[in-house]
Amino acid sequence: MWTRHGVWLAGGVLALAALGAVRAQVEKGGNVEKAGQVEKAAAGAEPSEDKVPAANDPDKFAWDLFLEICRPAGAGTRDVRWEMWAEEDNIFADPNTEPRWPGQKPQRQLRPSRQHELRKLQMPNLKALPDLPGDRAPGGEEVRINRHAFDYVVKNGLWYQQGVIKTAQAPTGIKFPTDSLAIKALWKVITPAEKPRYHWDEYTDPKTKKPVTVGLIALHVTSKVLPNWHWATFEQEDNPAFADEIGAHDSYGMIPAVVKPNAEPNKGYKTALKPVLLERMKKDGLSPEWTHYRLKGAQIDFTDSTGRPTILGNSITEAGFVATSSCVTCHARASAMLGGGNPPQWTTLSVFRPDGQSDNGPVNPNWFWAPGSPTPKFYQVDFLWELGFRPKYRTAK
Repeated sequence: MWTRHGVWLAGGVLALAALGAVRAQVEKGGNVEKAGQVEKAAAGAEPSEDKVPAANDPDKFAWDLFLEICRPAGAGTRDVRWEMWAEEDNIFADPNTEPRWPGQKPQRQLRPSRQHELRKLQMPNLKALPDLPGDRAPGGEEVRINRHAFDYVVKNGLWYQQGVIKTAQAPTGIKFPTDSLAIKALWKVITPAEKPRYHWDEYTDPKTKKPVTVGLIALHVTSKVLPNWHWATFEQEDNPAFADEIGAHDSYGMIPAVVKPNAEPNKGYKTALKPVLLERMKKDGLSPEWTHYRLKGAQIDFTDSTGRPTILGNSITEAGFVATSSCVTCHARASAMLGGGNPPQWTTLSVFRPDGQSDNGPVNPNWFWAPGSPTPKFYQVDFLWELGFRPKYRTAK
């Protein structure tokens, strides 16, 4: 069962959730939009209910972000704004070289789903999954962050292991600015006839060295506008398991607003977008392909108001453990520790429970602390697993 509830936050943070702040959050000038075109949130604005959708209306806020980051990037291409952001393979490529913000669209680098690869490693007897859940693999996954998050990574040396630990040990710890955004996108190979229903791109399969057309089938969008981040997951409407096991919930943009899971899996679901959302897409200049995407749900807290764990999982990215998936709890475990050895040993908490399922509900302090010890077993890395998995040990002085 999918559940959610709002949280109360201080006025300064709430004001950032206004639509103007959404637009300011998405991009920090640069080659995507000229300075001054981005609407700025009024400094010190008095928070009101219509200005705090991230907390009071997570579903609407999810769509506010979606509309902003999926707007055309310009320059006469089909690219959208999030495709201009820094890709993690480039950020963490060389621990001895400071990463640079891309001056143009970074080359797409798709890899097998990290979650599914880790799950197979943890459970070798698990039934093998393809590189990407779903049909017509090869496909793959990519992770990108916006300029605000990128600048924080660079400023604090978070692209290499020693920098992560040094920042984690500081009094404030690792704390991304509230205008930080991250996306995880998953793609599959599609036919030319399917292009109108997908955001698509031409991609060279690294195995065959041949060009293929890939279509976007899943998109996680994460915003630091709330202390524990705002989590939203979108799927292409033809995904056959879209609402399997846990259903789907979108009070703002979908008809019906609540989709119950089918009795049998992989049978598909019939949904539509509300006229108000379709009109917003048209007004904001989104290509018609985006009308074929659905918000499966948004999440802002570990439990609902009755103490039940909130559950949110994408049928693609969390295939096999969607029933126990919780974005916020899983990412609360994002962690790192640098131990002894030459080079020192780099460790993190596990992504999965021993049974291959996901942790959900409140954070367990025993994950991070030994009883009575003032020294943590692991440092939290502000809900971004990339900081636990990708940094390498820096050898340069």
